Amino acid sequence: MFVVEPIVSKTSKEASTIAFRHIGYLFQYNENIHNLEVETKELEDILSGINDMVVSVERNAEVIQPYVQEWQKAAKEMQDEVATFLEKKQLLRMMALKPADQSTPSVSISAPVASTNDFYIPILEKKEAWSLFMKTAEILVNSNEEILSCAKEVCDECGGLPVAILAVATALKGKEWYAWRDALTLLKNSNFDQIVDIDPNLFSSLKLSYDYLEPKDARSCFLLCSLFPEDAEISIEDLVIYSFGMRLLDRITTLENVRNRVLTLVKGLKASCLLLQGRDDNTVKMHDVIRDVAILIAKGEKGYLVEHDLKKWPEGGTFEGYSVISLKSEYFSEIPSELGSQELHTLVLRSNDSSLPDSFFKGMETNLEVLDLSGTAIKSLPFSLSKLVKLRMLLLPDEVSDVSLLGELKSLEILRVNGIEKLPPEIRQLTCLKFLDLGVDYNLGVISPNVISNLKRLEELYISDYFNEWEDEATDTEGTNAIDTEGRNASLVELNSLTYLTALKVYIPRGKSSPNNLCFENLVRFRISIGAPFDPDNVEKIPSTKALKLHDVPLEDKFKVLLVKSEVVYVTKVKGLENVLQDRDGCGFFNLKYLEVTRCVGGENLLGRPEPSQQTLGQEMSRSFCNLTKLWVAHCSFKYLFSLSVARRLEQLQVLNVETCSCMEVIVGNERQGDDEEIIFPRLRKMTLMHLPNLISFSPSKRPNSITEANNSDRAQPFFREKVVVPKIQEIKINDCPNLESIFSASTARKLTHLQRLVIWSGSSDSQLKAIVETSEERDGANDVELFVFPELSSMRLIGMANLQSFCSSCGDEESIFNQKVTLPNIL
Repeated sequence: MFVVEPIVSKTSKEASTIAFRHIGYLFQYNENIHNLEVETKELEDILSGINDMVVSVERNAEVIQPYVQEWQKAAKEMQDEVATFLEKKQLLRMMALKPADQSTPSVSISAPVASTNDFYIPILEKKEAWSLFMKTAEILVNSNEEILSCAKEVCDECGGLPVAILAVATALKGKEWYAWRDALTLLKNSNFDQIVDIDPNLFSSLKLSYDYLEPKDARSCFLLCSLFPEDAEISIEDLVIYSFGMRLLDRITTLENVRNRVLTLVKGLKASCLLLQGRDDNTVKMHDVIRDVAILIAKGEKGYLVEHDLKKWPEGGTFEGYSVISLKSEYFSEIPSELGSQELHTLVLRSNDSSLPDSFFKGMETNLEVLDLSGTAIKSLPFSLSKLVKLRMLLLPDEVSDVSLLGELKSLEILRVNGIEKLPPEIRQLTCLKFLDLGVDYNLGVISPNVISNLKRLEELYISDYFNEWEDEATDTEGTNAIDTEGRNASLVELNSLTYLTALKVYIPRGKSSPNNLCFENLVRFRISIGAPFDPDNVEKIPSTKALKLHDVPLEDKFKVLLVKSEVVYVTKVKGLENVLQDRDGCGFFNLKYLEVTRCVGGENLLGRPEPSQQTLGQEMSRSFCNLTKLWVAHCSFKYLFSLSVARRLEQLQVLNVETCSCMEVIVGNERQGDDEEIIFPRLRKMTLMHLPNLISFSPSKRPNSITEANNSDRAQPFFREKVVVPKIQEIKINDCPNLESIFSASTARKLTHLQRLVIWSGSSDSQLKAIVETSEERDGANDVELFVFPELSSMRLIGMANLQSFCSSCGDEESIFNQKVTLPNIL
């Protein structure tokens, strides 16, 4: 009889599913350790049940099917395998094999399976990495001092990547000191695959992620990153111009399209964890071991040679067969008089050498297309550079001041210089130029007339904010009317000739005529300051591709186009700003993320119409200002900042700063009678209110016909009344707002679970503040007996408030400042 068969058949199928799910854990790491342990227990229970049934059947002298015995054996082997895996529980805990999130640097390895499973391995901190390395290599604290010292360096070269630590430490376990030294040298030279006894699967498993990258452009972008130094913050902008200059992307001919493509590829590479997030959204990084893999792949597949940390120039013949070379050294000794590599099309040099031989580029006249010398310290250009007739991209260092010989490079499409004192007339011959970056240096004093206007194919132009010597009128240099232009400068009118321009950085001094025919609507990216240059410290803190600054200039229509498109806006002493921000029925400001307004007068409010539009609010109206994250207002005459309808769209607002606005009465104005709904600022983290003598409330509690009518009724109300919700607020500073009698309503105070810092300061004797939390509104309710707990509050300063009676009021009774109703676990 075969009575076991139907039971085993069903149970076998279920158990096999679990067993193979465990294979997924072991080789794809698609779930975390906790789930592995839980489902292992399920497998054990099923196996135990099957074993008991088999014993019972055997006792009855019945036949056991062979596949049942095979399943038992396979299940037992899987059980043992999982048990061995879980023995390294501490290791797994440190490796934290789980889906990575954006805040955790990690490496992803993909397998070409139908379900597209990935496993993610976070980067370990130094202490954790060293602990894992010591355990795997069996290094003791009292080990040989030379090995111990070298081991720490070897561990650092693994960059916290667990798979690399495990592979390298295992290979070096029990080896002599010279083997450790040899391994360190190989790691520093990106030759980890040549370490004796290294697991060959390390390289192949990491290369697997590369092999299955799609599309092909993603692989090209990944290998491109290997040309940059170890631990470098790789600029997205550099990836764009390299991709354009090296023709890495198929069938893309404009810089803007290349940029869009690169941004898309970088996002995918970061999602695969082959690239890591840099210091901001404009940079990326590559893990050391991943970079080593990229260098090896690029060398074998693309003919890339990357040699960094060199002590001397490579020996003759080293460059044969390579198409792309990146060399780096503090100082090169014995630089050859001629490089003479006829297959080379891209050369990147980084060193502190101050010169190159004049004939250095001889023999590469017809093959070199991309040259990056920006990482060198050369002071003058070698003459042979002017003969590189195929050169498409040239990046120069800060020290080069004379670029007149570049006029011979007729094929040049990308040019970046920084530190030149003059853009010479010869540059007007570069009629193929699409990208011109004149850097951020203050040395630039002369832009020769008619150079810019002759570069009609320019798509992107970047001029230092320090350059302010624009001529009022264009200089005629053609025909018989040409005059001596020595010492003359370009005019802003020349920008009118750049019909392909999509990106512009320029400073237009106050009083200089801005170009009338320049189509600002075509600008996709810009950083334009008019009247005063950007403060370099401030603008770098807010990286943006669309930034505008207006300082004490008329608000012309052509600037309104830029204003609507901007992400970052600085406005000072500009009349009529509020009319622009209130027109279009509030539509159009979808991109605005940072707004700073100072010394602007006129109008009751800044954002939103003071009266509702009679038209039905459409979808665009609901999106106006919806991406605003930071708002800074100072020395303005507004009575309130934004209308209620706008306030409800500020879901991204994180920082609010209002200073020295003597007319400010409320932050949010209620323009519609009968509207007293809850106002939520879901992401507001920081609020600063300073020197606002007439401020009475965050928003009025009544529905009056005007803000002023609400003064008497609102004066006794808390600043944050119960209808105002700021669930994520972490820091509140209130300085010299004498008309406030209390800060929080009881219901608001109980929701401040994230508040970390509270500063309330009065510099005058007329402060009306009596309590921080006002509870009189709830004296007849059950909530009156509830505690007020501020679990995260760790810093509080209450200064100069003569009338302060209690932190938490209760029916007007006099109490101590901190009574039994207030709990501050991180302070008291």
